[in-house]
Amino acid sequence: MSLDIRHIRFRVRGRTAAEWTALNEVLLERELGLETDTRKFKFGDGATGWVDLAYSGGGGTAGTPVEFQVNATHIQWRVAGDPEWTDLIALSELKGGQGDDGDPGREVELERGLTHLRWRLVGAADWIDLIALDDLMGAPGGEGPQGPAGGPSVVRSLGTTPYTLNGNDDRGAWLEHEGGQLVLPETAAAGFAKDDVIEVIQAAATTVTFAPASGAVTILYNSALFSLATRYQGGAVVIKVISANTYRVLGALADA
Repeated sequence: MSLDIRHIRFRVRGRTAAEWTALNEVLLERELGLETDTRKFKFGDGATGWVDLAYSGGGGTAGTPVEFQVNATHIQWRVAGDPEWTDLIALSELKGGQGDDGDPGREVELERGLTHLRWRLVGAADWIDLIALDDLMGAPGGEGPQGPAGGPSVVRSLGTTPYTLNGNDDRGAWLEHEGGQLVLPETAAAGFAKDDVIEVIQAAATTVTFAPASGAVTILYNSALFSLATRYQGGAVVIKVISANTYRVLGALADA
């Protein structure tokens, strides 16, 4: 008996998933249908339409999401919602070997340009803008306190009567004296403090003389040249407290 060998090729029936769904064909029992776009397939049972047939191979159920995190020592995982994390791999196992040494770093220099703070590598020709100077400017500050007056705050005429200075009335004042004696008292008793200043002008032809009270001391710029008296009408003299009970007298003083 001779053996008749024949070579046969066949193709599985195939359509796209949308086409199979639209037709909803009932396949014969054990008939194979292939979704050409998804590569999934189904076997018919001779009774169930395509839509209700299960995919071949069991068509697994949807998986449960998992979560990952990195703690101090490991990458860990868990099923979403589980309270416990499971170590997956130690971070130390992810560390590679020591790399090659890098090139030596280069020094940089900074400068303040007209509009920007700039930098460049030492030795380079061109500067690179780093940040605009306007960006470094803060909001305007509040108004500062009132500064000291530029000159005497009080101008008073003393006439020709002898007069003893006192801190409450004469500190920072301009005193116009028409001639006579001006007494310089002990500073603490009179209410004066270090660096207090009084200015005196000879307002008339008569000389004004300065007399330190008992316990007070006057210092002239040069006692060999000047005396404790005004030199001429209109001449001004400045008296400054330089320490307790000590006054320095400067200005248009008469010759000694």
